[in-house]
Amino acid sequence: MLPKVWPAIEYLHANTVEMPVYWEQLEPEPGRFDYSVLDTLLAQARDHRVHLVLLWFGTWKNGSATTCQNGPSDRPSVFPG
Repeated sequence: MLPKVWPAIEYLHANTVEMPVYWEQLEPEPGRFDYSVLDTLLAQARDHRVHLVLLWFGTWKNGSATTCQNGPSDRPSVFPG
């Protein structure tokens, strides 16, 4: 994952990277969680000795956290008002 990013970080002598993580990556369908993207990012950051700042977003759209597809507002039976 991100094969061009890590060499660029090393070239810049950076020690910290901000990386977006979207809800759809973590919960691709209601009730089924997939941590593989997050696990991979953490492992690669450790391998490259880089601090990782995770930017959590509810949707893909512009990284906007104002609405969360398949989130609480879409599932009132699971998350009552």
